[in-house]
Amino acid sequence: MLVKRKTGKIDKKAKTNLMDRLDQHWRDQVRERDNWKCRKCGRKKNQWTLEAHHVAARGLMSTRWEAINGLSMCKLPCHDWATNNPDEARIWACEVLGEDPYNAVVTLARGVARYTIEDLEELLKAFKAGEPVSKVAEMLEAAA
Repeated sequence: MLVKRKTGKIDKKAKTNLMDRLDQHWRDQVRERDNWKCRKCGRKKNQWTLEAHHVAARGLMSTRWEAINGLSMCKLPCHDWATNNPDEARIWACEVLGEDPYNAVVTLARGVARYTIEDLEELLKAFKAGEPVSKVAEMLEAAA
């Protein structure tokens, strides 16, 4: 539970801590899904050298913790390649994910998401319980 200040506002440090925990659960979920292998080069890596690359930018809150928005990539050279070659990386990600899932991620990423503290806490509970949480999956099911 997050602590509120006397003003009634949420402590920014506590919110940042919660978001950091969500980021860690998201990274672990992506890497486990990809069997701890880089999706670009196929090399198996350990936890410290395998990163989770966001297809739609991490700062876009509506897709930040969507597992389908992540691809496991080794730091060198693959994740650095994606960072330094965003146009090529987008084409590659579309090929890896498939056109429909990629387009669903991009469409959802364009939306505005405002998470309350309660939303973030519920999302963290779902991650910890291993429950799938995916608006992208819902979009794809609705389109089918």
